Amino acid sequence: MSRSIPKYTNINPFISSLPLYPRYEIIKCILMAPIAIIKFLVIIIILLLMYICSLIIVCNIKQDKLFSNFQNFLVNVMRYLSRALLFVFGFYKINFYDFRENNNNKSAIIVANHCSMFDQFIISNFINCSGASKHDNFNLAFMSTMLKATQCISIDRTSPESRQDAINKIKERALNKNLPPLIVFPQGTTCVNSCLTSFKPGAFLPGVSIQPVCLMYNFKQLDLYYGFKSDLYYIFMTLCQFVNYATCVFLPVYDPSQDEINNAELYANNVRDSMNKLLTSNLSNHSYADIRLIRAAMKKDIAIDFTVQDAKDYANITLDEILEHMKIYDKSNNISFREYLNNKIN
Repeated sequence: MSRSIPKYTNINPFISSLPLYPRYEIIKCILMAPIAIIKFLVIIIILLLMYICSLIIVCNIKQDKLFSNFQNFLVNVMRYLSRALLFVFGFYKINFYDFRENNNNKSAIIVANHCSMFDQFIISNFINCSGASKHDNFNLAFMSTMLKATQCISIDRTSPESRQDAINKIKERALNKNLPPLIVFPQGTTCVNSCLTSFKPGAFLPGVSIQPVCLMYNFKQLDLYYGFKSDLYYIFMTLCQFVNYATCVFLPVYDPSQDEINNAELYANNVRDSMNKLLTSNLSNHSYADIRLIRAAMKKDIAIDFTVQDAKDYANITLDEILEHMKIYDKSNNISFREYLNNKIN
């Protein structure tokens, strides 16, 4: 029986449909550049204030001990500073809707769709929480201090062993009622606002209740998903906007059934479906693995028209194997990379 990787024909969740440099945006950036520079200086001041608060908190952290009242006060100061940061970026008003039946019914884990670098700042504006960050960020002095002060956990996605370690950390955190709830973006990476990629099961493995949060950004000219653009481009273009619109919706707490507790993937898919009733996004089985594949393909100017999950499901081929085939693929043969793979595996 032949194996064949199907072509993906829906919207690519990692490619914005908007042009990179629309004429209107270029004119606006020229006019707004002086104001953007002033805003950037204000952001530096706010970040320095947040860093000072973080430094004081971290210097007084005791292992496995709760924060003191003074430390909690400084954490709240950092939350107000993060709101000021959003204000400078043009989020003057953030629409908030709370559909929880009981606001006191708090979950240890918050899951949300991931669209931009502002997601966690927006959520923390409405609830005291901490997040998960790439392990590399904990090696940066400035970033590490603020992550420790907000009781974030480090996540390393480079190997199966490190991913298992991340899952164990999430489990431990879910069972610790003394710490703030943990924000997890189960997509593992950002994507365009109109799509919802697959949810990884890590946040759902503890089998505890989940607080779903839906984030929506309304825009006409600039998609706040920056994709493969540089951070500098992303920050500058955002600062040049007259106003940015965001909506944050807390859905009812999702209590898992016994079947969902026993099957984390089922739990993850059902929570994603419940969130998409509000988001009405294009569902996709893309994941962080597809980002790795696309980045590698961009270096060789290769078009990717399939997903890693489909390659695994239909052809039993892994990402590592796909990347090895990419090294020897010659696009001058006038066949797509997907067709090349299909020829190789049959």
